[in-house]
Amino acid sequence: MRVAIPSYQRSDSINKKSLKFLYEQGFEAKDIDLFVANEEEESIYRKVVDSEVNIVVGHKGLIEIRNFIFHYYTEGSKLLILDDDIEGLKSLNYEQENLSDCYNLKTICKKGFELCEEKDQKLWGLYTCANPRFMKKTDEFTSDYKFIIGNLFGCVNCKEMNSLSVLDIDDVERSIRSYLIYGGSIRLNHFAVKTKFLKNTGGAQQENRIDRIHSSIDILLEKYPKLLYTKSKKSGIQKSIILRDMRKTKV
Repeated sequence: MRVAIPSYQRSDSINKKSLKFLYEQGFEAKDIDLFVANEEEESIYRKVVDSEVNIVVGHKGLIEIRNFIFHYYTEGSKLLILDDDIEGLKSLNYEQENLSDCYNLKTICKKGFELCEEKDQKLWGLYTCANPRFMKKTDEFTSDYKFIIGNLFGCVNCKEMNSLSVLDIDDVERSIRSYLIYGGSIRLNHFAVKTKFLKNTGGAQQENRIDRIHSSIDILLEKYPKLLYTKSKKSGIQKSIILRDMRKTKV
C-alpha cells in the first residue's frame, strides 16, 4: 500500500499536520508519495519534509492532481489517499457516546481493504464528520451507496471509477461511480478524521473554490439526476449535495 498526499502551498504546515499524523500512526516517510503542482513547489517542499518522502511533480489544480495520482499508480494498486491538512483520527466510544483519539490507522486500512475484497468493491472511507451522536446511529460499517469523503480514503486503484468530470467535490462523483460500477463502497462509520475544511489557508481553498463547488454541483445534478439532490446550507457553500437513499429509489 502506498500513501498519497496531494499538496499545494502548504509547505509551512504539512509537517505539523498530515505528515505528523501519519508518523504518529506508524507510517514511515518512505511509505509516502507527496504530489505537488510544479518544480517550484517541489523545491520548496524538498527543503522542509523528510528526505525519504517521495515528492512527485504533477499538475496544478484539485481535479488535475487527483487524475494524475490515479494514473501514476498501476491499476489494482492499494492506495491510502489523504489531504495535506489532517490533524488527527477519532474513534467512537459507543457506550459513552463520545470520541477518543485513535492511533490504529494501519489496522483500519487493513479492515477497509479486506471488506472491499469481501464485498467485491474498490473504495472505502470513514464517517463524514467527527460527531459522536451521528456516528452512534450508524452500523459499524456499511457497503451500500454512501458518500465517501475525500479527506482520507482508501481504494484499490480503478481508473474507470476515478474518471471524473467535475472541477471540485470529486469525492461525491467518486462515490457515485463506485456505486454505479461496484454497487456501493465500504464506509467505516465509527471512525472520522479531524480537520478544518474551508478554514486552512493554501491547498484547494485557493482560487475561488466556492464557485468551483457550485459549478461542480450543477454538473453532477445534470449527469446523475436520479442519484442525488441538493439542500440549502448555512455556510459559504450555499447548497450542499446529498446522495439519495437508493434502497427507496428505483434508478
